[in-house]
Amino acid sequence: MLAPTVLDVFLPFHAIGNTPAVALTRNVPQGVDADILLLGAGDVRHILYTAYHERGLPRNLFFLTLLVTRGKELKHQLFWNVYYHLFLDEESAQVLQAHLVLLMAASNSLKDWRESKFSSQFRFGTASTLFSVRRVWDVYAQSLARKDQNQYRADFDTALKHSKSYRDATVNGEGAVYIGARAAAPFGVQALASEGMKIAIDSWWEKGTTGLVPVDTYIPNPLFAATLSKHSVLQYGANPVISYHLATAYAHVTERSPLRTNNSSEEGSSLAVVAAAQAQFAEWSKAFIETASGDMKLRFFAADALSLCHTLQHHLGTGQMSGHFYRRQLTMERLELDPDEYGMQYKTPKQFDIVDTSTLSDTLGILNILVSGSPLLKAAPWATLYTETMDEKTEGKEAKFDEILCGPARTVATLLGISPVEYWTNSTAVSNVDEYMLAVSANQSASDQAAIQWRLAWKCHEHLSGQTGQQLQLKVKDDALVNLIHKAYLAMFAGEALSDRQSEEFIVAIDEDLAAWLGDSDIIATFSVPVAALGLATRYIKVSLCLHNATLPASLLSRKIPELETPTNSEPIIIYETDLEDSAHVYLTKNKPGQDGLPLYSNLGPTGTKEATEDHKSCFAADIDFSGVLTTITGRLDISSQNGKKLLAEKAPVDVRKISPFIFEIVLGNRDEVYPLCFPVPVVKDGSKTRIARTSAYVEVTAPIADPTAAQTLDDFIFPSTLAKSRSSPSIGQTIPVPLNVPHVNLDNLPVLDIADKERLGFLTTLTSCMFSARERKLRDQASDSGLVTSARMNFKESLFTMFMLASGLQGGQTGLFAIHHPEKGGIHMLLFVSAIRLDGANASVALDAAVIPFTVEMIQGGKLEPFLLILRELECCTITVDDEELALWKKVLPALAERCRNWTHTPECEYAVPGAAVPLSTEAGKQVLCSCGAGRLPQDFISLPEWDVAAQFATRIAISPTYAVAFVEDVIDPSMAENIPRSGLGVQGYDSLRCTNCGGLEAKGGGALMKCARCKTVRYCSAECQKKDWKKHRMECGKAGEKRGN
Repeated sequence: MLAPTVLDVFLPFHAIGNTPAVALTRNVPQGVDADILLLGAGDVRHILYTAYHERGLPRNLFFLTLLVTRGKELKHQLFWNVYYHLFLDEESAQVLQAHLVLLMAASNSLKDWRESKFSSQFRFGTASTLFSVRRVWDVYAQSLARKDQNQYRADFDTALKHSKSYRDATVNGEGAVYIGARAAAPFGVQALASEGMKIAIDSWWEKGTTGLVPVDTYIPNPLFAATLSKHSVLQYGANPVISYHLATAYAHVTERSPLRTNNSSEEGSSLAVVAAAQAQFAEWSKAFIETASGDMKLRFFAADALSLCHTLQHHLGTGQMSGHFYRRQLTMERLELDPDEYGMQYKTPKQFDIVDTSTLSDTLGILNILVSGSPLLKAAPWATLYTETMDEKTEGKEAKFDEILCGPARTVATLLGISPVEYWTNSTAVSNVDEYMLAVSANQSASDQAAIQWRLAWKCHEHLSGQTGQQLQLKVKDDALVNLIHKAYLAMFAGEALSDRQSEEFIVAIDEDLAAWLGDSDIIATFSVPVAALGLATRYIKVSLCLHNATLPASLLSRKIPELETPTNSEPIIIYETDLEDSAHVYLTKNKPGQDGLPLYSNLGPTGTKEATEDHKSCFAADIDFSGVLTTITGRLDISSQNGKKLLAEKAPVDVRKISPFIFEIVLGNRDEVYPLCFPVPVVKDGSKTRIARTSAYVEVTAPIADPTAAQTLDDFIFPSTLAKSRSSPSIGQTIPVPLNVPHVNLDNLPVLDIADKERLGFLTTLTSCMFSARERKLRDQASDSGLVTSARMNFKESLFTMFMLASGLQGGQTGLFAIHHPEKGGIHMLLFVSAIRLDGANASVALDAAVIPFTVEMIQGGKLEPFLLILRELECCTITVDDEELALWKKVLPALAERCRNWTHTPECEYAVPGAAVPLSTEAGKQVLCSCGAGRLPQDFISLPEWDVAAQFATRIAISPTYAVAFVEDVIDPSMAENIPRSGLGVQGYDSLRCTNCGGLEAKGGGALMKCARCKTVRYCSAECQKKDWKKHRMECGKAGEKRGN
């Protein structure tokens, strides 16, 4: 597509991430080797945290090689200094200099690098990448040689002033604190209210260091000094501490908790914030060193992300090393893969389990990312493409989703065949509560700098429906598709106005000035133009180089073009113009300079093949209205089996049943023949139409697209799992459940909250009460007196809220024992045991470290549990009453909750590996829900209960997090609730006691003050309905009314 080019004259240097680290393997099952493609990786925080999570470019490559080479002999403070400090002490500078000598000696050529000690872990994908990296390393070395020169220090001070000016103009001091407070989630608002965060952030920008440093810390760090200038400034949000999970600086964790610091500073102080970050840096670095000693390789590219993806796509399909793309914008250098890395004889990954695109979608656009990156995903249900975008608005989230996809989101995603899983589930274990509270607080303080971070996990639709390997063809009418593409085109370029030499063999060679914008060479612009646009009268055609004022301030080119004046309107600025026939300045070639062919773009077709079926086949057609909205999908099932055709011809009854959000079951006769019709996205039966063609032997079903907020078929579609082989090849590997939208956590590495300190646990009430979206809160208020609503999803959230409140002791007598009880279906169906409440900083949330025993008939009749069940009657146990739908939902989510924290391996005898097995194994009463592989796989001293050794052998470890609605589906937080949050801090001492214990409301339903419980005079409610709903929890602590719950 023809479009203007953005001139990157003024570049922020993304040396340090401005968002907390996440695990890159959070959607990959435990035990599966992962190939990961990182696009736009600014620093190493995600790599280090991923190593810690799984434990049991020049600057980044320099640091990682240093860490692997000398990580076991040097203290981690030195690594922190080298990677993060703007100024170094003498000892840190010597470490840096010594390592540069090793790297320069090893990087003369790709051959030298492959023969060096670094090549076993670190590789280069192209020769030009090594050349570029070595050039920067050489500048590092030259900078160190000048470290004692006054001019070197003066130049660095000047460069830092430009960075600080850019930061001050972009984000004020208060706005910077909002960015830092995000890293402290779920203690974000507490961090905002403390001075420690502001001091810790400002200190790095003012002094160039963090915490306490040696007195001789004045040497400009070449890892920054070699890059920063007037035209290359630090990204405004850069700061070492906010790459880490700073909740431990504000939370009270137990004495033996992971990541507990020995810092004696007051919680929330600047020293405590820095200590929390440095403690995590040390642990993550140790984990990376351990991982690097195994079978780990990092392959580096210095190239444009989209060009690299298209080149890898082309190589995947053809084996060729070049797709005729330039290595990056504003260069004529060809992007060509290294044959010694990507030759047929090498096992270099060409498809990936994970494609992480950082924040590139904000600059490149999500559509470009999806088209270039998604074909590189492996055909596995855990294969995920991550995008990250920052939205500075707190309203209109659904419209924002349409905006980033340049059209109706459901329509575009369905046609591309890829969606964020969370869109259809409308559920996530990743909390945005602090994001929204901080954004609202920013609006209240007239600050516009608190953007909301969206992380989207995109998966191919075939995996969402559990039909991996059966890619579906979707037909669309020509006029509808043209209309949709035209609308997308207008949205993409809303702010832009597109305005022997006769031989095909004519080529142009260009010598590139490596100084780029700092040099004095001529600007050479190359672009494609349709041949038809040239016509025959070439003497009348003008060729112009123009500057679009909307994409680049003209003042940035003033040094190159002094006479250039800043325009007063939005008209393009003509920098140079001449005739097409000006042979001295205009060259017409078949291909771009330096290329011997046109850029090759692969299509979005599936890389696998559709599984053949002998008795039927299906095809689908999308119905798109004039506005571009996908309304219905028509699925056609062609029956080819002789028996099926006979049944249709003999007018046997045809029953069309909905058995899952994606699948209709076509039943002929008395289940004589049963065929699945699997739609590419969730659809509903209400409003569907069926057409039966008995002579032609096909059945058509036209079904409306499901609305994630209203469709009953999606009510229990919360944390779905699917069965798949644990390796990419379907012929090998163990069959395991794969959760589709709940992130993996390593419970043993997460900090443990001290629940004895109730004052510091107040945040939990808000964090968990915000599980209910604005829509759900209204439905909750309208619930019947029974305390149960008709939605299994909402009842499930009520049960989770109960568990968090009682496990923490914030409401009711503290207990970690819960019974899921159906009074009309046999009583207790499962027991849950909470060992600890852990901080989950990567997901801005918390997790219950728990175990579950789903009862089966065989288990009870076997008698082994009897000693424990007898003791259970005397224990403090909370009985959670459920109905049919919620009980089924619990059983459906248990596999995902077990798999997300699994640190053991499924055995060959696993029940999931049995042909015809499902996940869960069954939802029927008394039947097995989970496989037996995880039973008894618990840490020592998991929980202190009588006869626990008896019960533990039946218990499987699970991780339970608050379950939230999704921002781009509906309003996550009721605006009226958020506006009432005091800016001084959420959930701090004294605040929660002034709220409704059940719903968190600040006043009575009819207005006025909250009402106190008539018995204990302690807790407060906004209405009699909320008091009734809360009674099953509050009765455990309410004076004489308190009683033990048991069975």
